[in-house]
Order: sequence, then structure tokens, then C-alpha cells
Amino acid sequence: MPALRRKTRVKNLKPIDAVYIAAFIDCDGSFGRYKNGKGYYHKVVNLFNNNKKVLDWVNGVVGCGNVKIKIKKIKNPKHKTQYLWGLYSEIDIIRLFKQVRPYMKIKKEKAKEMLKPNNSL
Repeated sequence: MPALRRKTRVKNLKPIDAVYIAAFIDCDGSFGRYKNGKGYYHKVVNLFNNNKKVLDWVNGVVGCGNVKIKIKKIKNPKHKTQYLWGLYSEIDIIRLFKQVRPYMKIKKEKAKEMLKPNNSL
């Protein structure tokens, strides 16, 4: 049975958009391979920002993902609402990282593991 059975929803990115998203992931993003409660591994990519419009732009350019409010206790009334863009489909994450990883600077080596299917890690 193949590891990745469906088509990706990630669009072909323009080079300038791939550079921007790579920088965004390097600075305000997190990604990794996590084990769920049932013992299965899954990949996650998250971007955080106070400006929902920029995350909506990422969502539109990439072609998939979710933008939502990150719920947290706000201890300081001066803090702004934080938004989260998340991508959770393994095949979509692999396609995105194939396009943005060449432009990453800080997390480039860590991003290499995101290119491998879960069952090969």
C-alpha cells in the first residue's frame, strides 16, 4: 500500500512566494513530526502571527491549510490576538517543503526530515 494515496492540494508557488513563506517558517513557524495518543506519527506545520491578513494570504497562495484564532489566556491587556495557520496533511506538507526548503536558512536541515514519508522515518 503506498504511503501517499491522494493528490496534493498545495499549489505551485511562484519563486518570490516560496521565498517569503520559507522566511516566514524560519522566523514565525514551527514544524515537526509528532506522536498522537494512539501511537501514530503525523506531521504538522504551523505559522503564528497577530495579523490575520498575512495568514489568509499564505492560505490563498499555498491553496490549503487552516487559519484560526490561537486560544490562550491573555495576561496582559496590551497583547493582541494571535492567529495560527496550520497544515496537517502529510502529502501537502511534503509538497510545500519541496518548494520552500531551498530558500530556508535557519531550519533548513530540520526541514529535510519533513520530506520523508512518515512510514520511512
